Order: sequence, then C-alpha cells, then structure tokens
Amino acid sequence: MTIGALACALLLGACGSQGIQLPKSSPYYRGAVIFRDHCSGCHTLGVVGAEGSATNISNRVKTNGPNFDYRKENVFLAKYAGLQAEKVPSTNIKLSTK
Repeated sequence: MTIGALACALLLGACGSQGIQLPKSSPYYRGAVIFRDHCSGCHTLGVVGAEGSATNISNRVKTNGPNFDYRKENVFLAKYAGLQAEKVPSTNIKLSTK
C-alpha cells in the first residue's frame, strides 16, 4: 500500500502543479490535454502545467526534452512555445540566386 501511494505521488508530481491554464472552450484545450498526457514527462510547457525538462544541465538525463516555455516552435506549439524566451532583434537576410 505504501509503495503504491508513493508511486502515485511521484507520478502526479511529475505532471506539473499548475494544471492547464486554458478554458475548456478553447480550440487549443484538447491539444493541451494531449500534450499533458503524452509529452509532459519530458517537456516543460507552463500553459499546460507540464514541468518535464531539466532545470539544470548538470542533472539532465536523456529523457529531458526541450523546455517549450523558452524554445519557440513553428508547428503545433507555435501559439504558446517560446513565450518566456528572450526577445532578440532579427534581421532578414536575402540570399543571392547566382
């Protein structure tokens, strides 16, 4: 019984404590649930309460995925990924066609 309770506590603790921060009426809510259920063990994304990424490189293991609060993505997570990333000015570069 004690081992089962400990296992449940560890499992629930790994899922993040803040929960999904989107209303159930949001078109992104279902995706947030999918991310929480299938990706939060390795990735962090605050808007879904996922805290799976390592916070320190010295304690990182191979199952720690990118922290999507800081890493911007262009597909699937594009609306929410990178919200905490440092804003850096960008420059458009035109490549020669020669």
